[in-house]
Amino acid sequence: MILGICSCSSDKEPMMLPPEFSDVASLDVTRVSATVTGLVRTIGDGVVKTCGVAYSTMPDLSHKVMVEAEQISDISVTLEGLSPGTTYYYVLYASSGFSTAYSEPVCSFRTLEYFVPTVGECKVKVLSTQSVMLSCSILDDGGMETVKVGFAYRMADNPGSWQEVEAKLNGNSFELELSDLAARGNYVFYAFAVNASGKGQSIEVSQILNPSSIVDIGDMTEGGILE
Repeated sequence: MILGICSCSSDKEPMMLPPEFSDVASLDVTRVSATVTGLVRTIGDGVVKTCGVAYSTMPDLSHKVMVEAEQISDISVTLEGLSPGTTYYYVLYASSGFSTAYSEPVCSFRTLEYFVPTVGECKVKVLSTQSVMLSCSILDDGGMETVKVGFAYRMADNPGSWQEVEAKLNGNSFELELSDLAARGNYVFYAFAVNASGKGQSIEVSQILNPSSIVDIGDMTEGGILE
């Protein structure tokens, strides 16, 4: 009697074609995050059990980080905890459970840099012939903590006499009342904000402290100024 013995392994990799990748792109890049999207399409009897994004700061993707997507085929992965001003390289990946395929070519994006604060318009409200209320908002903090805000002013006919007065930041806005100015003087003002990258300032504005430009104190509200 001849006995035939055969063996099989459930872990043997099946023969299948690798998936196709398309529409690979990076979107919504900020200083510390970016979203990578793309499509994965199986071919023939191909199987994709997991897919996602592999990324690294190295062009050859050494020391890469793998982030799995929630959906298979239509990939959208947000990469978080990135470093500002850094170039990242990335590909899509798809795994059958036995092997992993990667998209080509390697793509890249660069996160936004830190920069000085961007401040809005310096608004001037004349309260009397010797006082004004100044207000401004920070439009973008440059990615870092704002450590100082305030206003600078000078007489229009004295370009080298800027004086800075610090204000208190309330959310993204700040305001300050300046008094004891020269009666009916012609002044130039600007707002500024400072972070570790430096100082950002608004466009300079001129204002003559004359009676026709005085606003009623009743037009002002706590924490802001009504237009």
